[in-house]
Amino acid sequence: MSALPSDPALLARVETAIASAGGALPFADYMQLVLNEPGLGYYHRRETPIGPRGDFTTAPELGALFATALARAVGALQDEFELPAQVLELGAGSGALAADLLAACRRFGRPQAAYAILEPSAALAADQRECLSEEAAVGWLNQLPEVFRGVVLANEVLDALPVDCFVVREAGLRQRAVTGTASEGFRWVEIPAPPTLARRVAGIEEALGRKLPPGYASEWSPWLGPFVRSVAARLEHGAILFADYGYERRDYYHPERSQGTLVCHSRHRAHDDPFHAPGAEDISAWVDFDAVAEAALAAGLTVHTFATQTQFLMQHGLLEALAAAQQDSTSTAAHLALVREAERLLLPGEMGTRFKVLILARGRSAAA
Repeated sequence: MSALPSDPALLARVETAIASAGGALPFADYMQLVLNEPGLGYYHRRETPIGPRGDFTTAPELGALFATALARAVGALQDEFELPAQVLELGAGSGALAADLLAACRRFGRPQAAYAILEPSAALAADQRECLSEEAAVGWLNQLPEVFRGVVLANEVLDALPVDCFVVREAGLRQRAVTGTASEGFRWVEIPAPPTLARRVAGIEEALGRKLPPGYASEWSPWLGPFVRSVAARLEHGAILFADYGYERRDYYHPERSQGTLVCHSRHRAHDDPFHAPGAEDISAWVDFDAVAEAALAAGLTVHTFATQTQFLMQHGLLEALAAAQQDSTSTAAHLALVREAERLLLPGEMGTRFKVLILARGRSAAA
């Protein structure tokens, strides 16, 4: 499934971490290690993981329609909250979203004075600098700013946050951890659930109004709440827009979704084995948007918008953008490619309903 082998140095690092954890490493720690270990993890590879040549494609990589609609949304938020023309993007991928959004803003007569990118991966930052070399407004940050006024964008960021995996057994809750060696391979092992995970699953069951049955396996992200709170703490006035694949909690922990949402991507093929090629393929989990909203509300933010990607893009002129792009297209093939791009963004069987957009805000709306 993967065209690239695992880095032996990363495999050795995982083996050492397992030994240090007493032979069973919580999956969240494993996921963090194989994705984000500096110089070794998946997002630090020299080979780009995003786009046609990579392992998966995000909405901005399909073409400019997504970014064009997002540019309208950014402008609307800047007007509504009387914000300066500045954007902060978290995890900018290849840089395609920034490039197309800035171009669309200029077409709409709303050029952005500043576009900051916070990108922890040096490899991806290098791709972004190449993609955005002509954009004078773009700059890169090493950490979140102490104070920010404007619009924060995070497209497919939350799904990459490490998750704890658990399974309900007749004898009680178990945590799914990782064991094994670099030479023999890594595999799942079940260990007693720590108190933090047990409390979180009990809270999920309380919110659902039902117990999860024996054999039910799923995930919870211990990183999600702290991440949302850290971004919220820097937002003095403005909005945070999260776009990602995910569910409301009642659907995330639906009885029919009994094996969780963990998914791996390699060369545009999805599978469920996170030990197939550690560090050489993507691992992610769908987002519990109720958990995002709860963390945001606890940090003093308000929920401005929650919609499917279809609803959001239609509201912000996706069809108008499609029509304008088709007028500029010079061939039947280009015309059909635009139609296919719109279909992938909007249709339920594609990204349309699987992806959601959550906008959180701080400050008084000018329209209030």
